[in-house]
Order: sequence, then structure tokens, then C-alpha cells
Amino acid sequence: MADFLIAWSLTGANEGGFIDDPLDPGGYTYRGISRRSFPNWSGWSQVDANKPGTGEIIPSLEPDVEQFYTDNFWTPIKGDEIIDQSIANTTFDMAVNKGVAIAIEFAQQAAGLPMTGIMDDVTLNALNNPTV
Repeated sequence: MADFLIAWSLTGANEGGFIDDPLDPGGYTYRGISRRSFPNWSGWSQVDANKPGTGEIIPSLEPDVEQFYTDNFWTPIKGDEIIDQSIANTTFDMAVNKGVAIAIEFAQQAAGLPMTGIMDDVTLNALNNPTV
């Protein structure tokens, strides 16, 4: 089965640290987590208390960041149930950057399935048993 930490190492490398760019539609962001989109993330209190500089990463927050990405993206795409690591990596990265439903639709389209945006048993079976 695919490994979250491998997928996160690839996606997380592009998520950076703290950003407060008024031109960024995500607004106040830490490790790709937008305060506008996820105002209740538990890590905001630590970000606020540490007042990191632009691009800075708070090492003690990494477990919270990983849990956030697991709960919001990896688990909904059922990453632990995808056998091929590269399929899991791609689907996870797409979920983070475009949304879970869109990522699943792309995976379904690639597998020749109807695009429902739901990671069901039919989708998992098609991803885990591709026809060549």
C-alpha cells in the first residue's frame, strides 16, 4: 500500500513555510494551509505565537501539518488503500492543489470510469488493477 510520508515529501516540498502575501488568493498561509480556507486549523495558535518570517517553517508544527494533510487529503482519497505509490502521489498532490473531488475525477477518467468524484470500491479496484 502507498505511504503517506512519501507522497507528503513530494507535495510538501512545494508547500513552503509561512506566507502573508496580500496578492495571494489564499491569504495568510502556513505550509500551504490557508487561514481563509481552514480558519479552525489547530496550528494557527502556534503560528501566531511564533510570528515566523516569510518562508520560515516551525519544526515543532510538522506533526500537526502532516495530520492536517492526512485528514483533509490523504484519507479522503483513500491513499492507504492505493497500491501503486506513484498513483497515490499524483492523486494526493492533485487533491491538495485542486481539491479532493477533482483529483478523484481525474483518477477515474484515467481509469476509464464515470467521473463521480467519489473514491469508492470500483475506483480503488480500477486504480489497483489497471488494464494495459
